[in-house]
Amino acid sequence: MKTACTLLLSFLPLLSVAAPALLKQSAWETIKLVRPPVPRDVASIPMLRDLPKAPADRARQIRAKGVRFPFVTYPNGGKPELASTAYVCFTPTHLVAVLEGHQSNGYELLARPQEKEDGHIWNDDNFEIFVDPFLSRSEYIHFIVNPLGDVFDQRCYEKRVSDPKAADPAATIVQLIQEREYDSGARVPVLRETDYWAALFHLPFTAFGLKAPPLGQVWGLNFCHTNRENKELSQWRATPGRLGFHQPQRFGALRFGEAAAGLEAEVEMPHFGAGRNLLAATVREPGAKQTKLRWRVVLTDAQAKVVGRDSGTLRAAPGETQHTLRFAVPFTLRGRCRVTVELLEQDRTVAYVVYNQSLGEAVALAVPLTQIYTTDTTVEGTLRLNLGGGELGRKGKAVTLELVGMKQRRRVRFASPEGNVLRFRVDTQGLPPGDYVLRAVYGRRKPCEQPLTIIPAPFPF
Repeated sequence: MKTACTLLLSFLPLLSVAAPALLKQSAWETIKLVRPPVPRDVASIPMLRDLPKAPADRARQIRAKGVRFPFVTYPNGGKPELASTAYVCFTPTHLVAVLEGHQSNGYELLARPQEKEDGHIWNDDNFEIFVDPFLSRSEYIHFIVNPLGDVFDQRCYEKRVSDPKAADPAATIVQLIQEREYDSGARVPVLRETDYWAALFHLPFTAFGLKAPPLGQVWGLNFCHTNRENKELSQWRATPGRLGFHQPQRFGALRFGEAAAGLEAEVEMPHFGAGRNLLAATVREPGAKQTKLRWRVVLTDAQAKVVGRDSGTLRAAPGETQHTLRFAVPFTLRGRCRVTVELLEQDRTVAYVVYNQSLGEAVALAVPLTQIYTTDTTVEGTLRLNLGGGELGRKGKAVTLELVGMKQRRRVRFASPEGNVLRFRVDTQGLPPGDYVLRAVYGRRKPCEQPLTIIPAPFPF
C-alpha cells in the first residue's frame, strides 16, 4: 500500500491544471484604405505655348484661350452679387490661372502691406487657390494673394487621429495639419482696374518632381474670392461644412489636356504599412496585341527624402488584366510619407497615383480602461497592425499577446494575422492586485506595451 501511494504522488506534477487563458473573446477585422474615385465631372484644360511676358497681354490671351470657370457664393452655391471668374490653362512648364473679381467703381481695394508672410492676409481683399496634385483628396497647397501681390502659401494635409470622444479605440477622425513654413517661391503679378482686379498664378511642374506636364492626368483644384466690399465669399466649387474652404474632397477636378486614348490603367492600394506592400493594377488594352508596361514606386518621407524605390515590368494581354506590384516600406519609417506609383507605356504615362500616408508603430495597442477592479472580469482592447498587405494573411508572421505581472503570465499566439485589426477581451478574473504589462509582438519586431493595474474593489458588486 505504501508503494502505491508513493507512485501516485510522483505523478502529481504531471497532472497540474493548465494556465488560464488570456482572452475571453477575440475577432480579426480587415480595414482597407479608401481612395476617393475620380469625379465624373472633369474639365479638360488646354496647353498654351509662347504666352506673352507682359502680365496684361498674358492675362488677355489666357482669358481668350483658357477654360472659364465662373464662381458661386459660399456656402450656398448661389449667384454672386459681384461676379468672379477663373481662366485656367497650362504651358509646357507651368499650371497657369487668371483669377478675376469685379468691384464697384470707386471702391478702394482693402490691402495692407505684409511685413512678413502671414495668414492674416486673408483679412484683405484676396484670391485663394487650392491645388491638390494628382487628386490625392488629402494633401494640397493653399495660396492667398492680395491686391498688392503679396503671397501667403502653406502645405496642408489631412491626418487621421484617434477620436477622443469615441468609445471604440479604433475609431478615428480627420485632423487638418497646416505647414505654414512651406515656401513655394511663387510670384503672382496683379492687375488693378477701375471695376475689377486680377491675379496671374503660375505653378511650376518641377515643384512636384515632374519634368513635363502631366498630360491626361487629373488634379484637384479650387479657386476662391473674398470680396471685402460687400463681405461676399465665392468659389468655383462650393465647399459648405465645418472646415470651410479646406475640404479637398469637394474640390473640382481638372485634366491636363484631353483624356489619353488607347491603353488605360488604374492602381489601388488596399493596405499600407511597414514591410511588404502590394498594389493592384488593372490594365485595359483595347488593341489585339500584348503590351509591355514599366512601373515604378517611389517612397519618400516627410522631408521628401527617398527612402525606398521599386520597379519592374508587366505584360498586359488584350482586354482587361489584373497585376500585382510589390514594394517595401522600412519598419523604421515613421510619420508622414508619400507613395508615388507610375505606369508607363514607352514614354507615355498611363497611370500616376499618389498616396499620402502617416505611418505609426507597426504594432499599436489601444486599451481605454487601464485601471481595473478585482470585481471586473474582462477588459476590452484593440490591436492595430500598421503593416503592408504582404504582411497580412497566411504569409505574415505570428502575432503574440502576453500579459505579465505579479508572478502571472498569460499568453496567446496567432499563427498569422487574419486582418489588420484585432478586437479582444482580456480575461482578468483571478488576477491578484498589482501592476501588469500587456504586450503585443509581430514576429520578432519591437513589442508594443500597455501597462494595466488591478485594484482591489472597495466593496463587492
